[in-house]
Amino acid sequence: HLELTPELLDAGLVPIGQPHRGSSFHLVDEHGRLVDRPGAVGELYIGGPQLMAGYLNDPAQSAAVLRTGVVAGKTLYRTGDLVFRDDRGNYVYVGRSDRVIKRHGVRMSLVEVTDALGGIDGVASAACTTFDRDGDLGVVAFVVPDRELTPVAVRRAASERLPETMLPDQFVLVADLPLTSSSKVDE
Repeated sequence: HLELTPELLDAGLVPIGQPHRGSSFHLVDEHGRLVDRPGAVGELYIGGPQLMAGYLNDPAQSAAVLRTGVVAGKTLYRTGDLVFRDDRGNYVYVGRSDRVIKRHGVRMSLVEVTDALGGIDGVASAACTTFDRDGDLGVVAFVVPDRELTPVAVRRAASERLPETMLPDQFVLVADLPLTSSSKVDE
C-alpha cells in the first residue's frame, strides 16, 4: 500500500509501497539469501494468508513459485519482480528476473516463446529478446535453421504454436547464437 502524491509521481521511480498488515515482503538475492539493506535489489517474495495452496494439478509449477525454505515456518510466493527498499521502507519495482514481459497489456514469457520456436521443424535453436519499437516494447526472435527456412515460414509455424499476442514482431535467421562459456545463450 502507498498513497501516491504529486511529489512521488514527479520524483522518478514510483514505489509500490509496503505490504498490508498480515502480509509480508521479503527480498531474496540470486543465491536464495534474504536481502535486508535499503537500496539492495532482490527478487520480491510475498507471504501471508492470501497465498494460494498451489496450482491445480500442477505440482511442478507450484514448487517453482511457492517456497518454504526462505523464512522459517512461512510459505512465500516468488513473484519474479526485482525490487529494492528505499530509505522510507517502500518497495520500488525495477524489473523482472524471469524474462516475463508485459506487451500490449498481456504478460508473456520469452522462455515460452523461445521453447515454442525451438519445437518447429527445421529450427535448430532460437532465442528471443526485446527492443524499443518507437516507444513500445517489441520482441525479436533469432532463429538458427537446420534446413532451408524463411522468416515468413518460421512466423507461420510459430502462429500454429502460439497465440497472436505472443508472436514476435521480427524473425531473424542467423547462422548461430552467441553462447557463454557454459554453453547458454549469451543475452
